[in-house]
Amino acid sequence: MVNYGKYIKINRYLQKKSISELCDGICTPSTLSKIENNKSNINPKIINQILERLSNINIDILESNTNRLKPVTELFIQRLMLNLDRSNLMAKIEEEQFNYLHSEYILFFYTAKLFSNFDLYHINNQDIDEKILDLISEVIEFGDFNELYFYNLLKIIRYKNTNNRLRDFEKIIDGDRYGWLNYFYCDTLFHSGNINESYMGTKKCYELACENCNINLMYGCLLLLGLCSLELSNTNESVKYFKKLENLAPFMKYDINFVINYNLGATMLEKKNIEKAKYYLEALEANKYNYSLSSFFVVHKLGYLYTELKKYEKANYYINWINEFASKQDSKISNLLKKISDSLTIKLKEPNYLCNKKYQEDIEFIFQNSQSIFSYGFQKFYLADLEEVYLIQRRYKELYYIYKNR
Repeated sequence: MVNYGKYIKINRYLQKKSISELCDGICTPSTLSKIENNKSNINPKIINQILERLSNINIDILESNTNRLKPVTELFIQRLMLNLDRSNLMAKIEEEQFNYLHSEYILFFYTAKLFSNFDLYHINNQDIDEKILDLISEVIEFGDFNELYFYNLLKIIRYKNTNNRLRDFEKIIDGDRYGWLNYFYCDTLFHSGNINESYMGTKKCYELACENCNINLMYGCLLLLGLCSLELSNTNESVKYFKKLENLAPFMKYDINFVINYNLGATMLEKKNIEKAKYYLEALEANKYNYSLSSFFVVHKLGYLYTELKKYEKANYYINWINEFASKQDSKISNLLKKISDSLTIKLKEPNYLCNKKYQEDIEFIFQNSQSIFSYGFQKFYLADLEEVYLIQRRYKELYYIYKNR
């Protein structure tokens, strides 16, 4: 069966589409996650609607293209592995570009273009298409064995001792695959509240990333280790990991300082350590934020911070941004965003906001709905606010069960 989940996931990343944007009006984010992970018993109509929105195709077209292109794809891989001439195959692949981009072999197509007809033993003398290399780098973790194999082969040939480039190659590629799987597992543990397990697993994952010189995996592990250390109240340890993260800056496309300031600021804000949160989040103010989901998370933290500090002008600016962003979303997301902005407005204007019935209802709504719409982490951010509300309402039993079930 065709791997439609991989195709959807890669295309969503390449088109910079958020989960909410892609599944809006079609299905829930959790259903889209199941589709991207190729879970069974998903209604084919939903998959076709997703494919239609993404690429104007359906399952039948995706399957037909994949099956038809399979022979030439496998032959190209065989010749590339043996370093044989493949120029005639490359010509066929170029002719089929449209169909490759609408098949399971979308990532293979870019990999083939990257290698073209290079002699593997003289690849250092060839011009590499950096744009294609960057594109593949964004989605390589979704690649199959062959795609990962050739991507890593290129890195080894370009950046390591060419005399030893094929030594332990299978070990390196297997390590990368194992490392990414473990990283995503540890990330899931972190967001589900299993901080100790996440920390121990990520440490092992980081060692493997260092062993294989996998910069992207090192970045993810260091960020996760720093956040775990903060959750475990080990400030010195977190500083050590974030310092290592800064040292990766020359090798990364990301703005490392932005990543660190946001994650540290958001964590401190969640813990109600307002002064430390202010120290980190203030550094993000200089940026201009377009109306997107990724920008919302930053703007939300800034709005929340200045509401806590009773900085009326700044708080109102970010609350108005949230309202404007809400007006551009579907009703489900818009309703949640409106509750968030309303709760911030009440908190900003009313000294005794905890006794405001609408505020209490808004906080409970945000907590109950934010995980399905955004993430567990976003829901967890509002746990302290819900605790305040339940305590003032004397709903001790419900509060007990929330903590018990975590």
